[in-house]
Amino acid sequence: MPRQTLPVTSAPGAYSGASAVVTFTAANTTDKEQFTLTGKELILINNTGGGAATWTATSVADPYGRVGNIAAESIAAGAIRVFGPVMPAGWEQSDGKFYLEASAATVKFAIIRIP
Repeated sequence: MPRQTLPVTSAPGAYSGASAVVTFTAANTTDKEQFTLTGKELILINNTGGGAATWTATSVADPYGRVGNIAAESIAAGAIRVFGPVMPAGWEQSDGKFYLEASAATVKFAIIRIP
């Protein structure tokens, strides 16, 4: 099956009169996740489970041939982590997406696009 496409929340600008509701989506441990990468995304990773879990991000070679996967980074129970902003170089897959996954469905992802 195709990867689960995560919804992206647009952050309001500096002079907005309102805030934005952040949508967290549970990891699909079978199909994994993706979102369209523009270079302005922050990834929030929330482990809502009772034990530690991991998350992984799949990189691609940057213009200098370097790769730097995030391989099974541990997240303590109840912890929230943030990653980014994520630049396309080194992360954007051939389909324009960023690929990520988690070890448990108790891990929830939210993608915030900053202006």
